[in-house]
Amino acid sequence: MTRLFPNSSQCGEYTGCLGYLVQAWEVGRWVAIVLAWPLLHLLRVRPSWPVAILAALFLTAIWQVAEALLLVSLAEAFALIIFSGVIAYPAAAWLTMPRIPPKLLILAVASFLALYACAFLLTD
Repeated sequence: MTRLFPNSSQCGEYTGCLGYLVQAWEVGRWVAIVLAWPLLHLLRVRPSWPVAILAALFLTAIWQVAEALLLVSLAEAFALIIFSGVIAYPAAAWLTMPRIPPKLLILAVASFLALYACAFLLTD
């Protein structure tokens, strides 16, 4: 790849063009969040808006934890990024069910916000 793009700042001698993958991740994860609502709607998840919004909150917290984990273990951070949707969307769908107590929803949202804040402080 470095032979194809010799003057690119995204390609290195030892890492190949890993920079392009990083750029795709930075844009692609937000595109995935935007496309989640139509997909949830097609899958007949009702209500799909609250699930998509709550899952976006959960995903940002999980991704922040994964970025903090990059410094410790690349494999675990990568696995957390790969399986973040498997964690966030079922949790969001469960928490937006009509019979879930509002206190549980508030506790879950506060926990993910605290998780995000802790991971954010660790990455700085």
